[in-house]
Amino acid sequence: MNSKLENMSFDEAFEQLETILEKLESGNETLENNLQLYSKGVELYSKCKNELDNAKLKIEYLSNKKTKE
Repeated sequence: MNSKLENMSFDEAFEQLETILEKLESGNETLENNLQLYSKGVELYSKCKNELDNAKLKIEYLSNKKTKE
């Protein structure tokens, strides 16, 4: 993952992913552009999923910690 993507917020990444999906679904892009968009979309999806997984782990940890108190 490149440093620009690493420094991007979840909201920015998700917004870019939505834009890419709209472009891919429109069918107005060339095959080459579609491949580039798809590749970028996979990277953005991975970033968003990792952040959501980390948030889930934090919530589970805090919930378990609170239950044990």
